[in-house]
Amino acid sequence: MIKDGLIQLDNINGVPFRQDLIPVTNKYSRPQNPMIPEYVTIHNTGNSKRDADANMHTEYVDNVTDRYVSWHFTVDDKEIIQELPIIENGWHAGDGRGIGNMKSIGIEICENEGINWTKAKENAVKLIVFLLNSVTTLKLDPIVPHQKWSGKYCPHKILDEGWDKFLTQINQYKNGNKGSDIVVDKSFISKKIITANSLNVRSEPNSSSKDVGDLLKDEIITVTGSIGKWLRVSFNEKDCYIHGDFTQDYVEVDYQTRYKESQEKNDILISKIAQIKKIIN
Repeated sequence: MIKDGLIQLDNINGVPFRQDLIPVTNKYSRPQNPMIPEYVTIHNTGNSKRDADANMHTEYVDNVTDRYVSWHFTVDDKEIIQELPIIENGWHAGDGRGIGNMKSIGIEICENEGINWTKAKENAVKLIVFLLNSVTTLKLDPIVPHQKWSGKYCPHKILDEGWDKFLTQINQYKNGNKGSDIVVDKSFISKKIITANSLNVRSEPNSSSKDVGDLLKDEIITVTGSIGKWLRVSFNEKDCYIHGDFTQDYVEVDYQTRYKESQEKNDILISKIAQIKKIIN
């Protein structure tokens, strides 16, 4: 079904599919660097104009000559278009020659005015599941947001709805709606420190849900997922939520290393003072 990095089908799980490859003469969009794909990076186009569908974005990336930009697939509510072979890299992740650009398949999901967003997202899920079943070089947890590589809040519509919810949708489709353990993107497991004097812990990711307890200022807690600005945490052995605006990243301090560095600086200072005393005497 995939030959030389190109999908050999006219539909993907029922969604119309076609190739519209970036010309090899366009060195900006198609550098033709060989790639072994390990990840699938999800984007929103960020273009809400009425005519900004998959076809328009394909024509754009075919002809762009003033910047390095490209991706592998564009998806809207009507079709899936392939722009690059998945054995060539694209410029979509914002990390230069990092893993995002050099080892991941880029999928752009349209968000133009009038689009059936639910359908567009479903079509993207069908493409993702096809790739999961067909590309054997992908990592164990390969589906990641653009945000992972560059920090950009993208795909913004999916992140607003909840990245975990999107992964669950992928899993449910992949497993015939039987459900499965969520594919966890390890980059979203992190530690946060509470900055508010007292922060409510909620049963659901909204301020009107049940208040199940409080976290105090400077408490450190592990975050296991996110839905918009709400962070999923474990509280009393249950999945609960706190608002991310009242937290900041926790940076673990290696006190032994700090002490060693301090001692080394002190030894250098003592040595310099001794040298100065010899000169003076």
